[in-house]
Amino acid sequence: MIVARRQRYLKVLKKNYKSDDPSGTIIDFKTHKRLHDRRNSRTLWNGMVAVCLAAWAIALPAIGGALAGRWLDSHWPAVISWSLTLMLAGAALGVITAWRLGRQ
Repeated sequence: MIVARRQRYLKVLKKNYKSDDPSGTIIDFKTHKRLHDRRNSRTLWNGMVAVCLAAWAIALPAIGGALAGRWLDSHWPAVISWSLTLMLAGAALGVITAWRLGRQ
């Protein structure tokens, strides 16, 4: 039942198929379907890459803030710790960046 429905659906798609390729080249239905599946596939590897990008987006600003804070602590000592303050600010900036990357 499901297989027959899918085959009918594919026949209608093939019959009414128009290429939406932005380059303007005409491609056949199978090539279009293969490219669409390859672009929109969600695999374990894609998930790992997304997690690593989010981790680096958070870690790098936090480390940069800690290093800048350490330099500020050595040159301009203050009551508050510049290292901790700038590390938290960098982590907050990284979380916002990772959240924006995740929404795309």
